[in-house]
Amino acid sequence: MKKANLRLMTVAILAVLTFSTSAFAGSLVAWGDNDVDQCNVPVGDNFVAVAAGGWHNLALRSDGSLVAWGDDYEGLNNVPPGNDFIAIACGSYHNLALKSDGSIVTWGDDNEGLNNVPPGNDFIAIACGSFHSLALKSDGSVLAWGDNLDNQCDVPGGNDFVAIAGGMYHSLGLKTDGTVLPWGYNYSGEVDVPDGNHFVAIGGGQTLSTALRSDGTLAAWGWNALGQCDIPEGNDFTAFATCFNHTLALESDGTIVAWGDNYWGQCNVPSGDNFGGIAAGDYHSVALTADPELTELEIVGPNTVVENSQTQYQAFAHYSDGAIENVTALAEWSVEPNDIASITGGLLTVDRIDSSGYVTVTAKHDDGETDIAILVKSFADAASEALVKVAEDISNFDPNTFKNSNMANALTNKIDEVLAMIDSGMYEDALDKLENDILKKTDGCANSGVPDKNDWIETCEQQEQIYPLVLETIEYVESLME
Repeated sequence: MKKANLRLMTVAILAVLTFSTSAFAGSLVAWGDNDVDQCNVPVGDNFVAVAAGGWHNLALRSDGSLVAWGDDYEGLNNVPPGNDFIAIACGSYHNLALKSDGSIVTWGDDNEGLNNVPPGNDFIAIACGSFHSLALKSDGSVLAWGDNLDNQCDVPGGNDFVAIAGGMYHSLGLKTDGTVLPWGYNYSGEVDVPDGNHFVAIGGGQTLSTALRSDGTLAAWGWNALGQCDIPEGNDFTAFATCFNHTLALESDGTIVAWGDNYWGQCNVPSGDNFGGIAAGDYHSVALTADPELTELEIVGPNTVVENSQTQYQAFAHYSDGAIENVTALAEWSVEPNDIASITGGLLTVDRIDSSGYVTVTAKHDDGETDIAILVKSFADAASEALVKVAEDISNFDPNTFKNSNMANALTNKIDEVLAMIDSGMYEDALDKLENDILKKTDGCANSGVPDKNDWIETCEQQEQIYPLVLETIEYVESLME
């Protein structure tokens, strides 16, 4: 089951790693579960850090401002104003942000005193567990607050910490000598740290912990039922993000690898080697990426639409690295003339046709824009075109398709009569003839799988070719009668 009654997650975005991404400015990309729009990333290419919570995300822009999206439980997306933020972190239902003056702000759920930030302006790093928070001070000491049921906030003494991380119900501290000191819940060995004094970064997940060594290799320990501790080989890792049951790692060449739970596609990393920051949520992943050059913005959809109808269009961005991205959700759409049509996202609604018979749709992306001229047909024109196509198909059928040689001409004559009725505005008569003189001669296969005694066309293949067009014509005529 995807979501338990209690949202058990944590994100352990290591504050030291957050600082390390500040030289990289790029856009955001996300993948995995998108139940509450947590993968619908904001537009822009000036993001320098990203953090992920259970079903929400937080990003830091190069101007020091914040943006949040996804689940808005307890106001998670109500970011504080200002442009003096330098680091961010997310828990299950709360957020932390570190300001340039060394103070901390928090918002979201306040259970267990999560918003009771310790006073002071000498903080240099922050981290979140599921329901608790940690902060590193300039003197090397650590403070923690929030849920302490499993002693995850009982920080060991000392002022020789250089980094912090929070897991679900446990915490980790990295010391100046390169060792890792854990505390809190030890359900699956998540606080059983491997020996060594060569660690340079730490992170915590649900019931596991992860650390980066100075030689570029990774270590993980704790619960491994989904392979979340099966570290890929390699010694070129520069950063990582551990969450509920999956982990992302950034390699020195700008690529991302992922492992662990992949039920919602959270480990299906996009291709590319232009990533510069990563974050892991419960069932989704987020990354910073330097945008390749946009070579083309394309609108995909039908060449014609019918008045008083809705038609879906998509915008695709073609990039210099060969990647194609569907930007419909991100694009700004507009139409001209705007008095006959409107568009929301990629859904075009045409109220009527103007004298030219065309409506121009524009998709605007932050890197470019493109137009497409769409022919708008009236219901009468659409009905006539569909019927003409039926007549053309009938004329091309083998004569043996029909009960006798006269029936092809008879059906064509009936179609000509309906076309004349539509042209004269005799819509009720046209509908009656369509339903009783044409549809009933071609619907046996659709109703029972074989031609019936009323059918003039005795092969299902040919019936299935024209039957949908007859139904389409009926719908258009019914619309004319409304």
